Amino acid sequence: MVTSVSVSDNTGSYTLTTKNGKKTFTAKDPDGAESFTGPVDTEEQRDSLDRNLIKKLEQLEGMGGGKGGIQLNGLNLKGGDFKFDHKFDFNIEPFKRQPKKAPKKERSDA
Repeated sequence: MVTSVSVSDNTGSYTLTTKNGKKTFTAKDPDGAESFTGPVDTEEQRDSLDRNLIKKLEQLEGMGGGKGGIQLNGLNLKGGDFKFDHKFDFNIEPFKRQPKKAPKKERSDA
């Protein structure tokens, strides 16, 4: 079984793939150039990562519980056959800009 968790932000894109219990981490810079790819199962393997990449790896592990899959509100969905069909219905009123108030004029001592 293969699972993967990915995240992207202004620093790049990051993917943690788990295949048969073995983890591979891939990091790409904002331009899409690969800055790291390799196994991250042992502390020795993780030692080759800089501090920022370790933070991203830990973020991805937290998203997937470190075992692949995703977690949603306490549910751990670990690959396999499941169906998640949910419509998010947000009733958000459109933003209405308030008119600017003119600054109060102070009385001057005459």
